[in-house]
Amino acid sequence: MVVNTEVLLRAWRERWSPLQWLVEVKKLAGKDREELQDLAECLVQQATFGSTPSSLILSYLNHGITTKVIPCSSALIAVQQFQNLIKHKCLSALLDLLLSFIPTISCPETNEECLRLAVSLVKVIYWLLIVVTRLLKLCIESLCRSGGGDVPFHLSNVGKCNKAFGHLMGTVAYRALVIVGKMEDQAAASELDRHLQALLKDLVMTQPEVVIPEIQLHCKELMVNFNRLQTLNSSFGSDISPGHVPNMAVQMTTQCQVLVSPSFTPDQVADVMDSIMHTQNISRHHLYLEFLRSSIVGLLEAPEKSMETIIWTGFLFLKASQYHTDWVPIVIHLLESRSQLSVQLQASPGEHSTVHSAFNQLLQFGPLLDDVDIKLRCNCYKEVVLQYCKGLNQETTERMEQLICQRQKMLSADHREVQELLESQTALNHPAHQVQDADNRIQEIISALESDLSSRDEKFLAPLLNLEKFRWMTVAAASVGKLPNLIRGLVKVNDQTVHAATDMEDVKRGNIRGELFNTSFLLLCHIGQVYGRKVILDVVKTRTPTPFVVEWISRYIPDIEKWRAFIPDTQLQSTKQAAVNELLDQFFSNSAFPASQVNWDEHCVNVANAMHHVMKACQWESKAVTPDRDELEKLFELLKYEAPALAVCACSWCCGHIHTLTAEERKHPKGLVSFLLRPVNPKGFPQGFVDRCSMLLEVMERMSLSVEGKGNTLDGGNPISVGKPVLQSLTKLFMDVVKVRCLGSKKIEQFRYILTVGGKEWFIYSLIKEVMKFSRHDEMIRAADVASSLLMFDAEGLVPCLLQQVLPLIVNHADAETILGDPKGWALARMTAHAVCLGLNIELTRSKQDSSDEGVERPAKIKRLEGSSSCIQQALVRLCEDFIAIIKSTEVGPVPALLVSFLQQAAAGTGGNVGPLSGYIPQDLVTEILELSPSLQGTPEVLLGLCNMKTTEGRQLCAKALCNNF
Repeated sequence: MVVNTEVLLRAWRERWSPLQWLVEVKKLAGKDREELQDLAECLVQQATFGSTPSSLILSYLNHGITTKVIPCSSALIAVQQFQNLIKHKCLSALLDLLLSFIPTISCPETNEECLRLAVSLVKVIYWLLIVVTRLLKLCIESLCRSGGGDVPFHLSNVGKCNKAFGHLMGTVAYRALVIVGKMEDQAAASELDRHLQALLKDLVMTQPEVVIPEIQLHCKELMVNFNRLQTLNSSFGSDISPGHVPNMAVQMTTQCQVLVSPSFTPDQVADVMDSIMHTQNISRHHLYLEFLRSSIVGLLEAPEKSMETIIWTGFLFLKASQYHTDWVPIVIHLLESRSQLSVQLQASPGEHSTVHSAFNQLLQFGPLLDDVDIKLRCNCYKEVVLQYCKGLNQETTERMEQLICQRQKMLSADHREVQELLESQTALNHPAHQVQDADNRIQEIISALESDLSSRDEKFLAPLLNLEKFRWMTVAAASVGKLPNLIRGLVKVNDQTVHAATDMEDVKRGNIRGELFNTSFLLLCHIGQVYGRKVILDVVKTRTPTPFVVEWISRYIPDIEKWRAFIPDTQLQSTKQAAVNELLDQFFSNSAFPASQVNWDEHCVNVANAMHHVMKACQWESKAVTPDRDELEKLFELLKYEAPALAVCACSWCCGHIHTLTAEERKHPKGLVSFLLRPVNPKGFPQGFVDRCSMLLEVMERMSLSVEGKGNTLDGGNPISVGKPVLQSLTKLFMDVVKVRCLGSKKIEQFRYILTVGGKEWFIYSLIKEVMKFSRHDEMIRAADVASSLLMFDAEGLVPCLLQQVLPLIVNHADAETILGDPKGWALARMTAHAVCLGLNIELTRSKQDSSDEGVERPAKIKRLEGSSSCIQQALVRLCEDFIAIIKSTEVGPVPALLVSFLQQAAAGTGGNVGPLSGYIPQDLVTEILELSPSLQGTPEVLLGLCNMKTTEGRQLCAKALCNNF
């Protein structure tokens, strides 16, 4: 600094030209680049020392920047250190200098300097807004005190600051560098952000009573620029034109939340919907509208009095709109809060305007609202809006209530019959209030389950056995995040009743224990079938040993996203032939099961072996050893009446055994299952017993749904015609969905059935073939979106299969050059990119529950497993390695273009929740991809998605690639 000052003073006295000064500086500095780093700061300080700037010294700075002797990052840092705004001439000269060299910034030589440039851009961006804020306050103070003589000078500098800000934020590469810089120096960025917000609040507080139009205009522009900077944290989604509306991907994703992931908490649903908004590039307003409309359509399509109807009702009235001030903000509130600034500088009259706009547009679907009002016997629109308004301020609530009035006027004017129907219904006799009532009672039930069981009788769980009430209760619990508490209580009851508490258990206590075990077993199986076994396994994953009921469910109840209703495992575990013989004797003795000293876990394990013996006996041709029909009926009635848990275990084994048999061999086993599924005659039995039998039949019917060849496999009918290829059925179904632009729950179930029959690899390959049959651009988009959404049936199984098995087959096909030519290659890239983004999001969302367990010390081995890569991540890495190997041998053509298109669409589709693709692709692979595909360096949003912003090396790589665009 001393050398720089001495040379500068001599140059100023002798009036050296910029060239003379630069030659002398380079002589003195030699190869010491550190001396040149401080040069810009020295020049700015000396140029602005007086009240007027030194144009000669500023010419030295400009020449140094132009000749790259002074790094642009050093010049930017030096400019933003100027704080004496009263020297408006000096400030004006620095802004002129800034405007002159910003458009001509060149790429630095090293990665480190590129990253330093990114950090300096962050500081300059904030400095420009801070200067504008301070200048506007000076203008207001000047007008109030002295008539505003210096206001024109301040406003002139405000205009220059806005121009510089606009140029920096208007250039995609500069904006991307600002994001990189904020990630590199988060502490400095946070401090600058806090400082700017404090100044903005102060400016808002000092607004004069008399509005000054010019200053008011600049204040509005300042707020707009501040919003642009605040929303620059994750992606450029706001700069991308909205996607197709109505959007089938949103509709299908909403459907899958009910059919595949009903146990998701509102926070998890919001994560998935946020991801679909990014992949589809649709506006937040359209996302809300499609989300609400899809929920209503799904509710209308659900069969009357079914579990699906109840889940949709809970989804609409609890997850889709409700706001719990003492629990979790629900989906739309979460999505809306993510779009808001971290600080509100002043009250906005347009608060929640996006949601208001969506609700307002929903009114246009009058017939749809009428139908759902009739089905649920209530004004659904009113209920949803009122639920959303809970916890909002009065002004926003009043604006929302105006929409309710509009809906009421529509009913009064054009839909009198619907209005009369609603008025005739009792106030509390509709599903909206039922699910809310269940929500209110759920905590009481959970507290009772967690209490001491020693004083409980056999009727303790009877209220939960009413199938409809328990459905409402589980939906309410799942909607507000209390399902794990309910499961934990039921597991506790079951675990404490597996074995006798003492060696001297009497008959009465044994009966109570048996009732509690069987009831809790049924309830947990029902929860596992509806919400997936994972929600049960997660609750007790830290317990050792694992409770028996959880072990059984983990073995025989599949996850809900799997396409079978049972696990085809026919292994006979027990080696205790004496225990099997005891069960067989019990089966054919026509007497009640012994009450005391029963080990229910042993019976549940051995019943499969006993059923195997019964099934073999049924297959003998000799009638002398074959149980007759009446005897079999009595056997299965005994199981259903006395030990429903054993009936469930028997049904599970029978379904798995049938799966292994040929069509001819299935006759007798399916006959046994039909005996189990025969309804119980309720006449003469108490209501509690009838409720338990209804719950039992519900569990067994769900378990047997996907046994191939079963006549009533689907409510909507079997999509596979006898004598016709399965592919033909898939083609017809897929074409209908794409052309009609609608996919209901029945068609989703038909797709799942075809997946069950064809298997993963065939299903994915067939979907790709269907996508590539289209030629029109809009149809290809819809087809690719439908295909990628269908893979969410089992994201952790189907997406890795796409990446590891199906895509390599296509890419390495002999006719790949023809098959993958655009637009077909582009459509395949879209399908793959969206499937990967949504799959990664779902994996991440499901892992949140694992990471939320605090204070539990895990073994080191389990910790290593938890930190390992996900299935989709591993498959993605291998796919990229395969692509790189192909590109090295074929630098141009459809296959390299497929990789570029895939990465571009995947990077654009990853939102703040999923994070960049680099979080899943190793750094060395990213570097190699960028070297082999230079075109990717010209797309900043792809670079931000590919490069790992969590590491210095990743940020340097991204900054260097961005600077190469200059």
